[in-house]
Amino acid sequence: MSKESKFHNLIEQQENKHKQEVWDMIKSEVEENASVTTDTVQVSKNTLAINSKKIYIPIVSVLAVLAVVLILIFTLKPNSPVDDIRYCSKTEYTTNDTKQTLKEYSLETNKDLLYFDWYDETEFCKDEIFQLNSTNEIICFKESIVDIETGCKIDISVTDNRTVIDFLEDFENSCLLTHTFNDIEIKWGGNKFKSKATFEYESNIYYMTLSDPFEENYIITLIEQLLDR
Repeated sequence: MSKESKFHNLIEQQENKHKQEVWDMIKSEVEENASVTTDTVQVSKNTLAINSKKIYIPIVSVLAVLAVVLILIFTLKPNSPVDDIRYCSKTEYTTNDTKQTLKEYSLETNKDLLYFDWYDETEFCKDEIFQLNSTNEIICFKESIVDIETGCKIDISVTDNRTVIDFLEDFENSCLLTHTFNDIEIKWGGNKFKSKATFEYESNIYYMTLSDPFEENYIITLIEQLLDR
């Protein structure tokens, strides 16, 4: 027999005037027992919730720190030199003859460019400029001049060190030898018919072609003359 049944029989034995009072008391006791059980379950759930939070909080904190670190890395990371290089194809620029010499262009733009100052003695000198179609910016100055001592034709093309132009790309494959002069690395290569060389000086890149050199490395001698200022 259950506890509630026993109480019910007891109530039946009481006088009528006390039955409802006793029954209300019993109901109150039963409800209190149920409330205690519910509270116990709720406390257990809260305990589990707290424990779960204790587990999740450190994980979230670590992920937040990692996110901040990654943002700082990509925000403060300096730009790669490759990102600054611009490539110009023949559809993007126009070639025009100019009466201005490389020396005059250097003085006008204050770029301190290298040139052979043979203008009064040479038999031949021709100059060209390469301009972007979109802005008319001069991206390359090319001078062809004849060596006053040997009669060899020299082509010098000058660009800044962030511009690559399609017609100069073959220098990378042609200039496989290296030579250093005044701490400047010169890449060069060639044969008895043609020699090529390229080097960087004062943030400008020079591309030199020498036709019919009497010596394969004569182009190095000429570049040393340019750099020995």
